[in-house]
Amino acid sequence: MGNRRRYVPDRRCNARARSGGRCQKPAGWGTDHVGWGVCRLHGGSTRTARVGAHRQAVLAEMPTMGGELDIAAIDALQLCVGREAGRSAFLRTMVEAIDPDGAQRLSDPGSEVAQLAHLEAQSTERLARFSKMAIDAGVDERRVRLVERQAQALAHAFTTALDQHPIAAEMTVSQRAELVRLFAAQLALLEAGAGDVEGQAREVGPHGRPIRRAGHDAP
Repeated sequence: MGNRRRYVPDRRCNARARSGGRCQKPAGWGTDHVGWGVCRLHGGSTRTARVGAHRQAVLAEMPTMGGELDIAAIDALQLCVGREAGRSAFLRTMVEAIDPDGAQRLSDPGSEVAQLAHLEAQSTERLARFSKMAIDAGVDERRVRLVERQAQALAHAFTTALDQHPIAAEMTVSQRAELVRLFAAQLALLEAGAGDVEGQAREVGPHGRPIRRAGHDAP
């Protein structure tokens, strides 16, 4: 990964030189972390320097969000879960791409891939912690209530559209009620997380009951 990173000429070692000034060699000059950290002449090849430089590089390349958001606390918690899940997946992908068998991170704990693996483990721990906080705060229950409200809004929109259509005047009260019942049954299938919406929609019969097809076992 270090060889693929674009070289940044204006980033310097900046370590204190014997002359009292600051080293002006390119950051990471003479090391395996060119572009980050101190140069080889100022300890850039030591494990501590390599770990710090690789960590800086990984954090700089990690997808981030900036700016302020006007957000409710419970929505912020959901955002933390989603963001940390994205970070964990990103880091895991990088680790597997560079060192799929884990040999490099075990043989060289100061390598870049070792720092990637370390950050990925920390991200996974944070994701688990955020997820537990979300469960304790009732985020899943809130999501269910939101789905219920959306279903109610869809049902209201459907009945309103039906009232405005000329066919409504030709329908009896029972026919209208049956049509609304069928629409509600379809919403229930969607809320249940059906994978094939069209296939599931054909499962409901004229009285809102599941249709048993030939060749399929009855539930």
